[in-house]
Amino acid sequence: MTKKTKTLVVDTSVARAVRKDGTFDLIAVRCRQLLDVILSNDYQIAMSREIESEWKKWRGFHSTFASKWLVEMAKRDRVHDVGDVVDDNLRNAILATTKNPSIRTAMQKDFLLLEAALATDKTILSRDKKSRKYFRQAAVLIDKIREIIWANPDEQEDKIIIWLKNGAPI
Repeated sequence: MTKKTKTLVVDTSVARAVRKDGTFDLIAVRCRQLLDVILSNDYQIAMSREIESEWKKWRGFHSTFASKWLVEMAKRDRVHDVGDVVDDNLRNAILATTKNPSIRTAMQKDFLLLEAALATDKTILSRDKKSRKYFRQAAVLIDKIREIIWANPDEQEDKIIIWLKNGAPI
């Protein structure tokens, strides 16, 4: 019996935090460790059409390390192409949970993460605290997004590195 590899959605905010200029602050170190753990523990990463576009858009802001990491993930056939997973019904339902334009805008930019997570193993790794908070509030009204795990390498209480080394249990 083969072990099922968990597929994670990795936001570009993680890759951008691994500083292009080689700066090693605590966040950069944590994000680098996170990418290392994903690579060394046989995880896959989800790549929807929208996520692929975002990675390409931010390519110049990633460190050499993050760029090489993505190439290595692809070489090892660990980039799971989920295709076009846009869910307009879900997007509209989420937007209906608030009338606040700034909250709606923040959520809209990260719909791509939710949709890819729902198409795979429901796990997002992102540094975006605002979106996480807003989607958590929307989850009170939308069952479909309640199951999503949103882990942030910036937050020590998430203990994300240990969690990933242990197989990222729910």
